[in-house]
Amino acid sequence: MILDMVQFCADAHRPYDPGTRTAFTVDDLESARRHAGLEYQVGDILLIHTGFAAWYIGLPTGERVKVRRNFAAPGIANGEEMCRYLWDAHVVAVVSDTYAVEAFPPERRDDPLRYLHRVLIGQFGMALGELWWTEDLAADCARDGVYEAFLVSAPLHGPGAIGSPANALAIK
Repeated sequence: MILDMVQFCADAHRPYDPGTRTAFTVDDLESARRHAGLEYQVGDILLIHTGFAAWYIGLPTGERVKVRRNFAAPGIANGEEMCRYLWDAHVVAVVSDTYAVEAFPPERRDDPLRYLHRVLIGQFGMALGELWWTEDLAADCARDGVYEAFLVSAPLHGPGAIGSPANALAIK
């Protein structure tokens, strides 16, 4: 399931800049899901297109350095409401074209759920995919109106490793 947050914001006449910390709430994800005409199925991979990777690649080298120093990126909002939403949707993974999947930097507060990685990976067993190239898939979805695909990811096997290139392919 592909949620194109760039298109959603444009259609909703909502100002959006992929170079800023934008936290997409449960209401935002639900609105984007309904807008795309999708229903969650048990075992779905939720792919969120924010436009961040394409925006970043389009920057001149000097600007990229500034972005890395003062890092801010869009993503899903943190907190218990988002954890419950993802759990209740029965998704097995959340993927995006950003560094962290969740909005970054996290909000500075005493909420133990300000870092969703801890709950999503450690307690829910969900996989997270970061910095996936979603631009072409989002464009294809916008062309044909189909926001579902068969997604295959075969990460590299690295004994003791905690991450890998995704080696992903979406088949529509």
